Amino acid sequence: MLGTISFDINITASTASWYSAIIATLAFIFSAYNILRDHAKIAISLDTDREIVGHAFPYDPNETYGCITVTNKGRRTVKIAKVSIRILGQSKKFFLLSDSFLINVNRNLNEENPTTQYLFKQNDEELKRMWFIEIYDAIGNSYRKYLHTFPTFWRLYQLIRYRR
Repeated sequence: MLGTISFDINITASTASWYSAIIATLAFIFSAYNILRDHAKIAISLDTDREIVGHAFPYDPNETYGCITVTNKGRRTVKIAKVSIRILGQSKKFFLLSDSFLINVNRNLNEENPTTQYLFKQNDEELKRMWFIEIYDAIGNSYRKYLHTFPTFWRLYQLIRYRR
C-alpha cells in the first residue's frame, strides 16, 4: 500500500530575489546578443575567368570577365552604392565598376535577397596587381576585401615601387 507523500514548498524572499536576478541576467544576455547580431555583415568574393553565354546587352560574349560577389550575411538591410578596385601602378587610385551605375538592378541586400554580383573585363596583368576591392554602401560605410592577406615580397615591392 502506498503512503501519502506531502510536499512543503517554502518560497522565501531570498529565493525569489535569486530567481528574478537569474532571469533578468539571462534576458540581458539574450538582448545584448540580438543587438550585436543586428547589423550588416558584408562578405566579398572574387571569381575570375568567367565567360558570358548568349547575348547580354552590355557584355561581349568573346571577352573574359571577373565577377565580384557581394553577400550580406547580417540581418540589417544594406544598399550597395558602388564598387571600386584598387590596382597598383595605375595613375588613378581607384577604378569604379560600370555595373555600379546600372539603374534597373536591385542592390538592396537583405535576408530575402542577400547577394548581388558585379562583372568587369578581366585583364590578367591588372589582375596580378589588384590590391583590394572596396564596397561602399548608401550611407557611406566602406568594406574592403584584400586579395592577398599576407603580401608576398613581390607585392611589397610593387607597393613601394608604385606608391602614389
